[in-house]
This record gives sequence, structure tokens and C-alpha cells, in this order.
Amino acid sequence: MKRIALVLILSVSLLSACAPRQAVIDSGVAATLTALVPTSLLPAGRPTSTAVPLIMPAVSPDTPAPADTPAPENTAAPADTATPAAADALTATVAAPPANTAAANTTGALIFEDLFDTAGPWAVGDTTDSNVAVSGGALTYIQKNPGTFSYRIIGRQGSDFRAEVSTALPKGCGSGDKFGLMFRILDANNYYIFQIDCDGRYRLMRFVGGAGTPLIDWTQSTAIKRGANAANTLRVETKANSMAVFINGEQLGAASDSIFASGRFGLWVGSNVTNNFAVVFDELRVYQIP
Repeated sequence: MKRIALVLILSVSLLSACAPRQAVIDSGVAATLTALVPTSLLPAGRPTSTAVPLIMPAVSPDTPAPADTPAPENTAAPADTATPAAADALTATVAAPPANTAAANTTGALIFEDLFDTAGPWAVGDTTDSNVAVSGGALTYIQKNPGTFSYRIIGRQGSDFRAEVSTALPKGCGSGDKFGLMFRILDANNYYIFQIDCDGRYRLMRFVGGAGTPLIDWTQSTAIKRGANAANTLRVETKANSMAVFINGEQLGAASDSIFASGRFGLWVGSNVTNNFAVVFDELRVYQIP
């Protein structure tokens, strides 16, 4: 297991210069923000707030991952994909996956892993709402404006698997800010996603045609670490129609659904109240479940 400390430093003056204009948050929505109200704070049915996600061609689980996959040519990503200045602002330690978990004896061969030593298949760069950079052995994902979300999808895919990714919050976050691991993605409007938020809640969602249905609605859990520099490892296990979700090695819940049998993987970040909401991702691994 890799444990990595990310050192990404930026002056306060540079942060202020890069920060987007404060978005106006609807007072009615703001009044409902509590740690326990399981409310979707983003418009229903909107697949994404920007021209991303960028979707790599599908890759079979049986196909070896390329050593260095180039970025797609015809996408909405900016031509300049150098590490953006805003991503140099952050310091965080990403949680290492737990050494002992309940599924240790059921995990099969490694389908693929991404330690984020290079950008690889990820669409990095700056867009209207988001800024994604791979540097120092991790992927830093900044969602700039409150009330927006975006995601990145790669071509690697699986059907019955255990997928996990380590995360950290270098600047903390506010009520309703959230992020997650997407899986069994068919396209930008059809997928499953396991999310956690900054109120210490989690949920498992299915999106069909861009419309979301909770398989597990927002539920509070003390297993989710909160606050500045909070580090959590998200894990999803699927076997046929069964799905289970874990945080830091602890199973939170399970559900059954038969809509999508296999598909690709992605990372999702949404800001509700925080300017430049930042999530650091590392050690994405996907194993077969026999």
C-alpha cells in the first residue's frame, strides 16, 4: 500500500486572485442545510455542469492497462494541460487503504490500478467550473463554484469487482459539498455512484438518462472522517446485482439493482457552498471478485 504526503503550496494572495466570484446561493436552499437533511442541492436531471466529463474509449477488464495512455484528442479539455497554479495550493495526506478488510478473502486478480504518477487517461486542465491536475503522485480535483459539479470518466471497466480509492480534503469543506466514485458507467447519463459529503453522510445512486434514484439515500455514518485534512478510503464491491459500499474498511450498506451489469469508472466532485472545493484522489485500484 502506498502512503503519500502531497505538498502543494500557494500563497494567500494567489488563491485570492484565482478564486472565482462568489456565487449567489439561494436563501431557501441555504436555510435547509443541516447535517441530517438528505436533500439533493443540485438541479435534478442535470448530467454535468461543464463540458466535461471526458470519456476514454472502453477497455475490457481482460485487456492489460497501457503504461501511459495519451489524453483523448477531440475533447473539451484545454490544450494546455500543465499542472494548474490553483492545484499547487494544497497540502494533504491521502488515506492508505486498510490493511485488513472484510473482503480480503474474496478479492481476485487486479484488473487495474492508477497511482496517479502520471496523468495517464485522465483529462487534466482547467475548465469553467473545474481544475484537475496530476502531480506528486495524486490527482487534485478542484470544483471552483458553489452549486456546480463535474466528473471525469476513464476507459477501464469491470463487472464484478472491488474498487477503492483514497481521498483527502486539504482545505476542508462545507455543508453539502460532496464527492464520489462512479462505476458501471455506460455514458455520461447512465451510471452508479457512491458519494460521501462533508456532513458525514453517504449515499448510493443510480442514474438512468440523467435522472437519479437513490438505492441508499443519504445516511449519517461516524465512519466518515470530517474536517480539514480528513482522509477517507471509499470502496465499492459488486457481484451480479449486489452492491456494497465501504468507508475506511467498514461496510456502510448494501443494495441490489440489475440495470447496469458492467461499465467504466470515474471520479465526481460537487461544491454546494465552498469556493474552490478541493479533493485529492490517490491509489485507485480495481480487483476482480470471483
